[in-house]
Amino acid sequence: MKNTSTRLSVQFSLTGLSFCVKSNEEVIDLYAEPTDFESPEEVLSRFMQRFEEKGLQLKNFDSVLLIHQNEWSSFVPKAFFDEGHLSDYLQYNIALIPTDYIAYDVIANNDMINVYLPFVNINNYFLDQFGTFQYKHHLTVLIESIFNAERNKKTNSTYLHFNEKTFDLISFKNGKLQFCNQFQFETAEDVLYYLIFCTEQIGFSNDFSLFFLGKIESHQSIVDFIKKYIDNVENNERLASQKLPPEHFILLNQHA
Repeated sequence: MKNTSTRLSVQFSLTGLSFCVKSNEEVIDLYAEPTDFESPEEVLSRFMQRFEEKGLQLKNFDSVLLIHQNEWSSFVPKAFFDEGHLSDYLQYNIALIPTDYIAYDVIANNDMINVYLPFVNINNYFLDQFGTFQYKHHLTVLIESIFNAERNKKTNSTYLHFNEKTFDLISFKNGKLQFCNQFQFETAEDVLYYLIFCTEQIGFSNDFSLFFLGKIESHQSIVDFIKKYIDNVENNERLASQKLPPEHFILLNQHA
C-alpha cells in the first residue's frame, strides 16, 4: 500500500517562476526565480530546464497544481454568471482574440466566479506529459487562502499582496469578500493611492486592519511608507501560524 502522497505546485508568471514539491504535506523542495520572461513559452522552457536539473520527473507525482499568475481576470458574482458569456466578462479589460481560451474558477465560500485567461501552452504541456491536473488563477488561491483567516471575523480587513511589479488588493467585511483587484505600481505613492481610494470606495475609510503578504522584503521601503498613513497594520500572526512564509504564500498555501 502506498503511504506517501507527492504533490507538485507550480506558479507561472511573466515576472517569475516558482515551484514546490510536497510529500505528505511536508515541503521537500522549494524553488523560486524572479525573472522577467518575454512569453509563456519562455517561462515553460525555464521550468523544464530547472526541473530537469533537479532530477525531477512529472511521472513521479501523484498530483499537480498549476497557478497562473497574470492580470487577465475579472470577477463575476455567481448570481449573474453565465458560462455561455465568458468573453463578455473580459472584453472590456483585455484585448481578446477569437482563439483565446477562457477559463473560470468558482471561489469557495464567496459566491464569486473568477474568469481569466490561463497560459494555454503551459496547460497543454502538462496535459501531454502528466495527464489530469488542476489549475487555478493566483487570485483564486489567494482569496480562498485568506478566507480561512477571515471567515469568523466581524471587522474590516484589507490585504496587500506584493508581486514583482504588481500588487493584489483584497478586502473583506465580516468574513465576506468586498473587493479584489490587481494594480501595477512604480512608487510607494502609487500603492498608497490605490489603497486609500479603493478602501474609501467600499466604505472602509480608515476603519480596517491592514495585512502585508507576498514579496514584502523586496518592497520593505513601500511597506514602511504605508505604515506612516495607515493606523492599524497587523503582523500576520494568524497567517504565520500556518507556517507559511509571506513571500510564497500563494504557492505553499494551496496544499497546506
